[in-house]
Amino acid sequence: MRAVQFITPGSAATALKIVDLPTPKPKATQILLKIKAFGLNRSELLSRLYGRAPIGPVPSGRVLGVEATGVVEETGAEVSVSSYPKGAIAMTAIGGMGIAYDGGYAQYCCVEASNVRVLKSQNTQLSWEVLGALPEMLQTAWGCLFRCLKLKAGDKLLVRGGTTSVGLAAAAIAKRHGAAVMSTTRRADSTTHNLLKDNGAEHILVDDDKDLRPAVTAVWPTGADKVLELVGGSSLASSLACLAPEGICCFVGLVGGSPAITDFSPLAMIPTGAYLTAYAERTFQASNFPLDELVQDIEDGSLPVKPGKVFQLNEIVEAHECLEKGESGGKIVVLTGM
Repeated sequence: MRAVQFITPGSAATALKIVDLPTPKPKATQILLKIKAFGLNRSELLSRLYGRAPIGPVPSGRVLGVEATGVVEETGAEVSVSSYPKGAIAMTAIGGMGIAYDGGYAQYCCVEASNVRVLKSQNTQLSWEVLGALPEMLQTAWGCLFRCLKLKAGDKLLVRGGTTSVGLAAAAIAKRHGAAVMSTTRRADSTTHNLLKDNGAEHILVDDDKDLRPAVTAVWPTGADKVLELVGGSSLASSLACLAPEGICCFVGLVGGSPAITDFSPLAMIPTGAYLTAYAERTFQASNFPLDELVQDIEDGSLPVKPGKVFQLNEIVEAHECLEKGESGGKIVVLTGM
């Protein structure tokens, strides 16, 4: 099988190598997934640049990729064939993929059956380009909105880092659930603003690293009820300052390059009565988010989620360069040719 290995920290051209590897065999509790497509994620960019992901070091020779979409190829001896029939469309994400063991940048990968979701709708008309964009993006967006921010209809949601794939998906999902959405971007061009509006943002702020609260309160006088912080540690204090009384900020950001918070001072940064939480799910299980419901919403057009740019496996260097530059306008998806 063809796969992409991490060699050494650095540029995409020096850090990533396309290789031929033996197709792995699933252990007793695993599934062999024939991968059709996979999405790119900021954590993989950190792995490539620094040889380290947020949850630990990434060894040389590791096949990167924290998610994958494809079909069930083979099941281990202890896995129910009726639950995971051969050829069934399935998705997987995180659980150590691409860090503790070889991940989704390949034509096949072995993962624990408990971390694989088989779609209920096996006759979906969605393309592999779309399906490949969904696993980690939807789980993170949903988890941030409803498990961490406790989003409800009527809430005023500020999405910091609105043009990220999670930011776009979160805005679309939040609007569908009756929230008012304000998204930030560093770009003032009409293409970017139209992208944000098409994905649910009613208000758009150009983020120039200055205090955002005056701009937020000009629209929402008491501030944002909920803030989704996708940029990183460098902008957390500013995001917390935008909260309304008893508001909640969910921190999940890597766009700024690091989740680390320099000189974190809770008493100075967190407003009285406000709340700070973080999203860091490590599994891909049915209880985490309603995958099948969201896939149906995308298929019937009620949830406007689609990939940004699509590459082939032999274009992995170009795909990573696009990710690093932030030029995708949504989730970057790579097709494996399987």
